[in-house]
Amino acid sequence: MFGYVPAGAAITLNTPTKVLVKSQVDALTGSPKSMLSRMYAAGKSTLPNGVGAEFYLVGMPEPSGGTKAKRLIKFMAKPIAGTLGTNTSAAQGVVCTALIGMRGASFVISQGDSFASIATKAKAALDLVENLPCTVTITGGDTLELEDIHAGEAGNDMPISVTFDSDDAGVAASCGTLTIGGGPAAANGVLTVKATVKSAAIAYLSADTATVIATKAVTALNGDAYSVSAAQAAVATPVVTLFYRAARVVNRLSAAAVGGGITATLASGVLGVGTPTITSALAALSADTQAYKSIVPFWTDTTNAGTLAAGVVSQDQSPIEKDQRVFFGTSLSLVDAQAANLADATSPKLTTSALFAVMQEPGSTVPAYEQAARVGAIVAAEDYQGRNFNGRVLRGNEYAPLGVPHRADRQTPDEENLAITALFLAPIGVNEDDEVAIVRSSTTYKAKGSLDQKLEKWSCMLQVHLYRNEIKAAFRKLFKEKSIKRYGKPRTDASVDAQDVKDAIYRLMIQWDDRDLFDGAEELRGAIQAGVVVSPTRIDVSLPFRPLADLDQLAVEGIIS
Repeated sequence: MFGYVPAGAAITLNTPTKVLVKSQVDALTGSPKSMLSRMYAAGKSTLPNGVGAEFYLVGMPEPSGGTKAKRLIKFMAKPIAGTLGTNTSAAQGVVCTALIGMRGASFVISQGDSFASIATKAKAALDLVENLPCTVTITGGDTLELEDIHAGEAGNDMPISVTFDSDDAGVAASCGTLTIGGGPAAANGVLTVKATVKSAAIAYLSADTATVIATKAVTALNGDAYSVSAAQAAVATPVVTLFYRAARVVNRLSAAAVGGGITATLASGVLGVGTPTITSALAALSADTQAYKSIVPFWTDTTNAGTLAAGVVSQDQSPIEKDQRVFFGTSLSLVDAQAANLADATSPKLTTSALFAVMQEPGSTVPAYEQAARVGAIVAAEDYQGRNFNGRVLRGNEYAPLGVPHRADRQTPDEENLAITALFLAPIGVNEDDEVAIVRSSTTYKAKGSLDQKLEKWSCMLQVHLYRNEIKAAFRKLFKEKSIKRYGKPRTDASVDAQDVKDAIYRLMIQWDDRDLFDGAEELRGAIQAGVVVSPTRIDVSLPFRPLADLDQLAVEGIIS
């Protein structure tokens, strides 16, 4: 797992370090708040009793000159029917729960508490959370500023929820404001407000004033199941105040106006800027004789994703054959994932290899890199290499909590299918038992036809890698210190011929078939080829790899008779 650590952390930077327990990880990474510590906790949380896989962590410095992401929670009067409230304190006692990436706290608001007092209580409660992914400061008396622990654009994936256990206290939490500028509009246009998953496209007309457009935005955001609600002052202005909705995460807020000279300015914090420099870490990974069954990066920028992909693909080739695979993570909505199109945007393209997966969970309650860590750990811990991971449940614990995306933020089956077939993503969704689960264990590989379609699933390369490893191990044992008899038959155990090699391969195929890791060894015996072709000191071998295919669909047709 790759992850940021704060300056001065004890871990050797850019180098894989084997870890055993959480206390060791927290000490090495500088804090349980660090990205790398939280990724480790997430990976361990999804394994039975936290065991089954060995964990190696690569601590990385934050990007030089990077900016830390910031988000806001402002306590204020609860709006009524799209109009800002006017009370200055809590009308009655209420419990507020604030969660940042599912880590947070609940605290009691008393009757008569001012909004500044509420902010002070919230900060005190959040400061006690040892693995909170941000620092908390108070600005303006009533507003919490949440600053990501690390600099960089990875901090822009910060799901936040603020919920009150009663609406009667007259207290709400705002995530920021949207100010409409310009106007009257010189032409028709569209204001787009994105929050978490859904986007509100708000049409405005030529001659609409900024205030009229702001009012349309309030009406639109309150008229559907968006993750934010909105309000204006009683005497309407061009300023729209955005609010957290109960039991909803707010993430990736943005706003833009197109047409008629109208502008849209969102004041909801600061975007994180900066991507990691991965050169040293990849050099160490390439030089390492250890192969890592699962590699989990936290970045999804196309440059670094492509650089990592090139290194992993090159090390998968003979004679290195490291047998590694990479699990990226994204919480982008389908629309934004289409715009990013990560699998097709890198160089080399991820669609040309079955060694990669991009886990996608819109509306995720945790950063996407934590979900990627869970998936990577599950695959690394799996003993049966033909496993179909469709439907595998992802779990959390007290160190790495995991919530279920709100129903309004989940993808439809059609959207999941589009994510799989058009964007080569591996969606994470919610199953019938209301559990977070892998929808389809898809790789990023784009099949050219039915013959290579198995490569679109994780199990294919897991089985292929097993074949390669067991062939190498068997050959080292069987043919060590042997000589080649090219024209005659071997008379002693000091020599071998091509037929001996073919027989050894066939025995392995039968063993794989017996373990349900090969499909039909007996009928393929004649397809095994071996001979001295290139050099008198080398026997070339060709054999069919026929891994089992995942069962993805059952097509049932009922016939009335």
